[in-house]
Amino acid sequence: MKIMGKLVLLCVFVAAFAITWPLASAQEVHVGLYILNLGKFDISTGSFTADFYMSMKCPGGCPPDSFEFINGRASSIDKMIDEPNEKFYRIQANLNSPIDLKMFPFDS
Repeated sequence: MKIMGKLVLLCVFVAAFAITWPLASAQEVHVGLYILNLGKFDISTGSFTADFYMSMKCPGGCPPDSFEFINGRASSIDKMIDEPNEKFYRIQANLNSPIDLKMFPFDS
């Protein structure tokens, strides 16, 4: 049951993250996430905290720092690598997502 709950949170977290910037044409960006901790989960509001590393590798050059979370807000962003083709961040964020437990019948 604990593992399934963490997987659900992980899927919600990854699905709710977006990188946005204005582009003249499509650009390939490889994004990696390493989640350190998901905590303070409130089942009534769907809110939770996330502590993670995020890497961006861009063969054609990375865009400026302009990403956002469509389901919350970052409480801290520490840039660790800032190269033209690679960015690496440590991020702590307060996020939320509606939780529908009907899809996950833990009692059966």
